[in-house]
Amino acid sequence: MFGEPKSRVRQLHHQLHCCANRNSVHLASRRRWPCGRVHLYCGSSRGASHHSKPMDHLCEQVAGEEGRPMLSKRRGFSLVELMVVVALLAILLALAVPGFNRWIANAQVRNANESLQNGLRLAQAEAQRRYRRVVFFRTTASTCTTGTTAVATGTNWVVKPIATNSDDPVLDSDLQCGQMTSKPANLTVTGPTATCFSAAGRLTAVANPDVGGAACTVNAAGLATFNVTGVAPADRRLRVYANLAGNVRSCDRDKTLSASTPDGCP
Repeated sequence: MFGEPKSRVRQLHHQLHCCANRNSVHLASRRRWPCGRVHLYCGSSRGASHHSKPMDHLCEQVAGEEGRPMLSKRRGFSLVELMVVVALLAILLALAVPGFNRWIANAQVRNANESLQNGLRLAQAEAQRRYRRVVFFRTTASTCTTGTTAVATGTNWVVKPIATNSDDPVLDSDLQCGQMTSKPANLTVTGPTATCFSAAGRLTAVANPDVGGAACTVNAAGLATFNVTGVAPADRRLRVYANLAGNVRSCDRDKTLSASTPDGCP
């Protein structure tokens, strides 16, 4: 530029920007301003070298109009830009909330189903360990004592050994309890009130397992079946069942058991 070597022009640009951060340059000024280790002249001045024209040009680029201090060109977000970002976030949130609510509702169904399955397996294991009949029953009570009674709509469960005679009482320490859900209103569980396992760990019918009047029965298919359903927006429908062979399984009611869908129900 103006016959000036490119390296020199870049050096002058750097020095003038350095000066812009520390001082304000006026085009009409005949003073010289220090920039680093050299002195530059902005405008014509006595003793200026033949490089004064390119220097004046660089001063005009950096300083702007006469008398205006050199300012940084940094800028932030405008109000319009900020409002656009907030609007986009609100739209994305509105789209995500229904899916998130459905995921939470389905998670409650899965947790209740797993708790029910674990309770049945625990009762089966206790029957085999103690080599005596054990009853699994549902209840609404939050206590875990021998006085707890069975309730058909309960979302809590109790595993209790069945006394063989009056000389072999069942103690509170013999019981194990669990909870299917902490929000019963969000869940519906249908199935037997009480389910009994023999000493071999298989389903068995017991007329009076001593849980408040409920009896253990086995249906014609040889199954004890529990269906777990959540309220909207939940769309998962699960099932836990125990059979005479001693299997305790969980399955998806919306699928049919096959080689390609092993999680389906029979």
